[in-house]
Amino acid sequence: MYLHKLAGFEISADFRRDMCQFNQGMKRKVAEQRENSGSSHEEGKKAMNIKVYKLMCKKLFESGHEDAAFAHLYLVLEWNLMARSNNCEKLRLGHIEWQHDCLVFFLVNQRVIRMVN
Repeated sequence: MYLHKLAGFEISADFRRDMCQFNQGMKRKVAEQRENSGSSHEEGKKAMNIKVYKLMCKKLFESGHEDAAFAHLYLVLEWNLMARSNNCEKLRLGHIEWQHDCLVFFLVNQRVIRMVN
């Protein structure tokens, strides 16, 4: 759907309905596969261990990959704000400001988080 919009193609009501039906079927299929394999239903929701966080920071910092600096910044920001990645994803420069000696982050539909200087 996104690629069709991006390419400027008109999306018909039939195509939209078929894609919706397809996505619902895929969600059911994935849920069934997780149930049958005994996979966790909490994927991506468990707290990250401090040792894992430190190791990831170290590996990203030492990496020569061009995206590693951004990934490192994103991970550190997410950890220090104690936020989920989708909350950090929505942050914009307009959501960050200085108040006295604190760096303040305004998370959309969330509480205000202050980081002490």
